[in-house]
Amino acid sequence: MIRSLVAVLVLMVMAGCAAPPPAPSGPKPIGLGISVYFGQGELAKDDALRRRVTDLLVNWRAPVPDGDVDVSLSRLLWAGRLDGTVLAVTAAKLNRGDSYWIVEASGASVEQLVVTADTSYVGGLLGRGRDLVPIRSGCCGPRYLTSGGAFEVVVVGGQRLKVAGNMSERATTRRCQVSALDVPAGGEVASYLDLGAGVAPVTSPVLRDDQAAAVADALKDLDTCRASTDPGGVIRSAAQNGPLNTVTASAPARITVPGTGFGTLTVLRWQLVSGALTTSMVWRPDKGAPAFSAAEAKRPLHVFPAGRTSVLVWDPQDGELNLPSGTRPTASGEGFAVLPQNTKARVSLVKDDKTVESRDVS
Repeated sequence: MIRSLVAVLVLMVMAGCAAPPPAPSGPKPIGLGISVYFGQGELAKDDALRRRVTDLLVNWRAPVPDGDVDVSLSRLLWAGRLDGTVLAVTAAKLNRGDSYWIVEASGASVEQLVVTADTSYVGGLLGRGRDLVPIRSGCCGPRYLTSGGAFEVVVVGGQRLKVAGNMSERATTRRCQVSALDVPAGGEVASYLDLGAGVAPVTSPVLRDDQAAAVADALKDLDTCRASTDPGGVIRSAAQNGPLNTVTASAPARITVPGTGFGTLTVLRWQLVSGALTTSMVWRPDKGAPAFSAAEAKRPLHVFPAGRTSVLVWDPQDGELNLPSGTRPTASGEGFAVLPQNTKARVSLVKDDKTVESRDVS
């Protein structure tokens, strides 16, 4: 009897000293919300979905150097059902720098979620005043995820997309094409430039831009996918030294280019997040396809080819154009001049009788 009692006591002590159950392995489920996005959607607080999204991010890698994700700093922005499909939208924080990617996962159910779209937000994200995220997954997009207060997204010259639960209706915007967007919220209207689905990850695809409508009009017919990948593409060259912040467009100037005819000339200035500027030109003839020059780092005097002639562009505040004796522009306006065909000359920008910059034109 005593021996039995002792055996029972020994077993009880051993049980009390047993090691605790092992802690769950793997990272914690992804957190909710960042900046102006609070983790919206009917499935945002679903534990199974958050675990599934976390597992997907652990195994996903951005297609850039050092593209691994810091899951602990990544956040779920929205999760719910659209058009009968489960969609989860996350801000994936990369290990390097302050870069985020918008990673979308979709599927028929939570268990079937797979990554179906990823969009670069090079140079930072949502704390920078950006409050419009494009949804690119084929199942559910194109749409736009908005911050609180927005009740619609207006595609300039097109649809008015109602917003419910921070997610817009489906848009009919075209891949690789620029769109201008207006978002009314809080008594104000914010304007955005969407560079289009398929743009290479050289910059954020949606820019806050007060001149979005004018810029989109200037960039009409531009294949933004090629323009962001080709070495001479205007988007790739504009973002060569960093991600874009905003773009401005001059008023289109009605001119005649020798050998080409009538058309309009528009000067675009691309500002980077760093504050640096690049300049490009759009020549849109009345007959024929438009020409989009590569962007050139800001300098006092720009020279852009246009067929067999050259277009000179400068900021009037930097000085006045000085042409050689006998050379007269065929068209000119504030900050631009079109030279005669086959002109070969040295041109200068002058201010206070001093040469600011000289360029050879040939």
